[in-house]
Amino acid sequence: MYFKTDGCPLEAAADMHFCAAQGRDHTQCCLRNGVTTTLAGQKCLTFCDQRPDRVTKLDYSYVPCYDRFESMKQCFYNDIKQKAEQQFGAARRR
Repeated sequence: MYFKTDGCPLEAAADMHFCAAQGRDHTQCCLRNGVTTTLAGQKCLTFCDQRPDRVTKLDYSYVPCYDRFESMKQCFYNDIKQKAEQQFGAARRR
């Protein structure tokens, strides 16, 4: 996406991250997972805080964050899993 070799436009990245993060702030998890340990540093946290009022126009300075996407996705997944277990786990025990 960043290098225009993908069919998805760079602008679609923001929508994809918002969806994956469920519109929530995962900054603390991302910090624990070392998301800021790239040349882009703190900028990578932009992808972790996906609350609706947080819109950032992406440019090439965010490319180093790509190396930490798996760590970010792990935060998103763990949060969704925990919320699902809280909501649906109690229903299964009945």
